[in-house]
Amino acid sequence: MKPIKRHWWKECVFYQIYPRSFQDSNGDGFGDIRGIINRIDYLVELGVGAIWLGPVFKSPQDDMGYDISDYRDIYEGFGTLAAWEELRDKLHEHDTKPRGDPAAYTHPPLPTSHPV
Repeated sequence: MKPIKRHWWKECVFYQIYPRSFQDSNGDGFGDIRGIINRIDYLVELGVGAIWLGPVFKSPQDDMGYDISDYRDIYEGFGTLAAWEELRDKLHEHDTKPRGDPAAYTHPPLPTSHPV
C-alpha cells in the first residue's frame, strides 16, 4: 500500500486576519501589523498553523486595500516593511505560515493615470 501524501495546507488550521480590524497597537482606532505581532502567542495557543492575511500592501485604500499600488511596500496605516518582516519572522519562529489573501494578487497595481 502506498503511503498517503500529506499536504500541510489540507491539515493546517488557518486564521484569517483583516489587519484594519484585528488589533490596534497605536491608539489610532485601526488595526496594524504591530497589533498582529502582539497577538502571535494567542494565535499559537489557539493552534493556528497559518495566517491568511488581508492586503497590507501600499494602496490608496479606495477598495479597502485591494487596490494595491505597490506590491513592494506596506500601506503606512498598517506599519512599515520592517514591521512586516518582523511579523513574518516571528510567525516562522512559531512554525506558523503567513499567507496573503489570494484576491489581493489577482489584479495588477493601478497605474497612476487610472480614471477611478
